[in-house]
Amino acid sequence: RINFYPFGLEHKGYNNTITGREHPYDYNGKENNQELGLNWHDFGWRNYDASVGRWFNIDPHSENYYSLSSYNSFANNPISFVDPDGRDLLFWQKNDDGKWEQVEFNQLSKEVQESLVAFAETEEGFNFLSDFANEGDKIGDVEFGETGKYAKHELSFGEFNYYGGASGSSKAKLKNGDDKLTFEWTLNTAYSGDQRSDGIDPTTSNAITNGHEAFIHYSQYIDELIEAFDSGDMNRVNEIFKERKQIARNGGGRPEHNNYLDSKPEFKQMRSYLTQLKQVLNPSSVNKALKSHDNNLERRRN
Repeated sequence: RINFYPFGLEHKGYNNTITGREHPYDYNGKENNQELGLNWHDFGWRNYDASVGRWFNIDPHSENYYSLSSYNSFANNPISFVDPDGRDLLFWQKNDDGKWEQVEFNQLSKEVQESLVAFAETEEGFNFLSDFANEGDKIGDVEFGETGKYAKHELSFGEFNYYGGASGSSKAKLKNGDDKLTFEWTLNTAYSGDQRSDGIDPTTSNAITNGHEAFIHYSQYIDELIEAFDSGDMNRVNEIFKERKQIARNGGGRPEHNNYLDSKPEFKQMRSYLTQLKQVLNPSSVNKALKSHDNNLERRRN
């Protein structure tokens, strides 16, 4: 095990014992490029020099952080912050130990990838993701051509497999020390086998769950929450977090589920998304998965 100072320089005087196979991946798990004596770490979008605590390439999202230098690292606080690869649309998987690991989009399961691409190919889905994307971000072959209004904030998508858990979840968080909100959105792939047995396409079912989290839940509060946070109105931010906890405790969002089933006007986006999804995926598959989705919500209605 190698020990580092916070900004990445190795402790000297020990750290010389190698256990296992020697490899170049050390600080933050990034490759230490020693060619030409540079000793830079490859963070994907930028090269990092631990000896000066600086990047040698401009932050690709520097326009979102006017108060910081384009070259400083980890907002000058490596204890609290990391910069995995310079992007704001992040993908995660829960491993066999129950811990979340950041992955590339193409490391997600095939059905989850396809469901996210289907979501992004609809007008409503593309617009939702565009708000968080930076210019050049991609989901599959869908590329975002400009930086969105919420790109300062982070949208994290996670895939897990837990039989007995909800098909999906969504929540907003403010992590200690962060100057941004994090929106965590997950899909549970545990029911794919059951869905196939029932003649339901898992990709289509996941795509409907994506719309569920985005347009039945997130869209009911996300604009107001971000506006309050960006304006510094932390009293309203905390009020919204409290309101969301109360809704989540009520049957995992039952009030919003019921209002969606009752075709309340604030769920127009979800209905538009479902119509658009039938133009992206097989319409009969969408109808069948949607019927299952709505029946599950009806069974949990008060």
